[in-house]
Amino acid sequence: MNNNYPKGLTTKDLESYKQSRTASLDAGNNSSRLNILESQFDQLSLINEALWEIMKKDKGWTDKDLLKKVQEVVNLRVVRAQSKLSCNKCGMSNPSIKSSCIYCGNTLVKNTQNSPFS
Repeated sequence: MNNNYPKGLTTKDLESYKQSRTASLDAGNNSSRLNILESQFDQLSLINEALWEIMKKDKGWTDKDLLKKVQEVVNLRVVRAQSKLSCNKCGMSNPSIKSSCIYCGNTLVKNTQNSPFS
């Protein structure tokens, strides 16, 4: 048997060793994914701050205007998340955020307006 496992392990020990190596690799992958997400978050935060400064300067919006708009968007997202679509093929109800039926795979016809940001 050609492997890099320590010699003399019982079957149970070998299985535990494999699981610990897999967990270690998963942790490394998750750490990399987290670093990427943090970088993307920082970029989006900078973009949002710049856009907000433009809105304040060019349109005269206040922080109160921004908070009101944010709440409107939150409320719309809640409504969209709770809305359902019926599948034309099997008749089952699906979340409106899905593009295909979770039961039969048929393409869902959307009759609600989705935000490009949701």
